[in-house]
Amino acid sequence: MAVWLVVVLTAAGCSGDGGGLGDTTGTTSGPPLTPVAADVLGRRDAPPEAVAALLEYSGFGEGPGCPPPGTILAVGAYAYPPNTDPGFALDGYTGSQVGDDFTLCAEGMVDGLPVAFDVLDPSGTSVFVESADAYDDGSASVTFRTRVGTPPGVYSVSAGQGSRGQAAATFTVARATSPRLRLEPRQAYPVPPGGAVRFGLAGYPVRATVALAVYVSEDRPLFQVNQFRTVIEPRTDANGEAYVELAIPGDATFGRVLVQTSTLPDDNALHPDRLQFTVGG
Repeated sequence: MAVWLVVVLTAAGCSGDGGGLGDTTGTTSGPPLTPVAADVLGRRDAPPEAVAALLEYSGFGEGPGCPPPGTILAVGAYAYPPNTDPGFALDGYTGSQVGDDFTLCAEGMVDGLPVAFDVLDPSGTSVFVESADAYDDGSASVTFRTRVGTPPGVYSVSAGQGSRGQAAATFTVARATSPRLRLEPRQAYPVPPGGAVRFGLAGYPVRATVALAVYVSEDRPLFQVNQFRTVIEPRTDANGEAYVELAIPGDATFGRVLVQTSTLPDDNALHPDRLQFTVGG
């Protein structure tokens, strides 16, 4: 019985709440951390020139899933570029950047039984272990989320059901070459008032101060109008990476926070350097 493993690159940290995706690579001890006090979200500053005072944005897009069974022609890594039609596959695209998500897809497994996935970083250290039951068509998938601070290099992934079948593939993670914001995984959403959210920056100019515009929305509809509150200015390290920890006021009445590079256009598009998360009790 032939078994295959495919790596699918999905949308990179541009929308929605992040969490519940299992273990991730990297540590927060690398890039510098900028703490932002809770009173910052209470500001009502005038927006700088060319920064929108109101931003209409829904921001919930879905990345592609696994290819249809039977389409994997050889053991190896295949990927879709982020933010494209899921029907467009770029075979052999094995490179990606820090902050990208990978859907790890195993095929040819025994349906109904768990499939164990294991990802090794470039040093050979196991950084992600997850399992998922195989579907009736013999496929199974899990999501591996890279994060700011993830070591670049060639990663290897294996998937199997013991002696019933094993598959393996590799994929490459590179330093981000364009700006992106990434919510820290394993955080619970919505964030309660009085809590805090940590997110990372990657692909920005090195050792530079980055201007990030912060917006809030008073409720949580599918489409909401986000009101400008202030600009925060974390500083990146020698890799163009940084972390921000944003405290939520204990008396917060807004339902959503949006953060983006201050120079982004006023549009409703998905951008890697735009993120949002929900707030509530």
